[in-house]
Amino acid sequence: MSPRPKNPPPDRRGEILEAAFRVFAEKGYRAATMAEIARAAGVTPAALYYYFPSKADLFRAAVTERRSQLQPALAALASPDARELPPREFLGALLRAMADFLADERTRAVIRILLAEGPRDPSLVAIFQEEVYGNIGAVLGYLEQHMAQGNVRPMDPRVFLLFFQGPLLAMVIFRDLLRLGPYRDLPNPALVEPLAETILAGLVPEKR
Repeated sequence: MSPRPKNPPPDRRGEILEAAFRVFAEKGYRAATMAEIARAAGVTPAALYYYFPSKADLFRAAVTERRSQLQPALAALASPDARELPPREFLGALLRAMADFLADERTRAVIRILLAEGPRDPSLVAIFQEEVYGNIGAVLGYLEQHMAQGNVRPMDPRVFLLFFQGPLLAMVIFRDLLRLGPYRDLPNPALVEPLAETILAGLVPEKR
């Protein structure tokens, strides 16, 4: 590890993270080196290590940066007023926020790393879980409350989230990562609105 410089350099975190996303997307996490990321960011290795002492720290910062896009929506849905929203409104807002989050190229770089290297390196999955899924408790609480009230089909809330998130992940894999011909040009609204209606029709019973 390179020594930290005695005098702090100008704040280059944003540029370093952008470079890290590019290098991770191109090389993968395991193959990417701190030296390559430093070159891509146009900083010295000492400056890179000043901000991020290890590659794991850099990956955590990248995931945290991605979480910041989703956090406002999750914070709004965690408010007491949001707990009383009808399920179609609450879950529709969550689905659209998650679709926007997953459609960002930087998020897709993180997903590529997790799918390719997470099974061999559980520490990467742990970082993603802590930084992103650590904030999912409000959604589970909402589901439990509205299942008890008969507003959402009763099941384990974790199973509900798997049903809910699975099609979004399929969108990322088939459209954005593999870029399969039938799907690559589909814009988010063309996917999300029918998806929301289909998912919610199965999981949120109609009131009689």
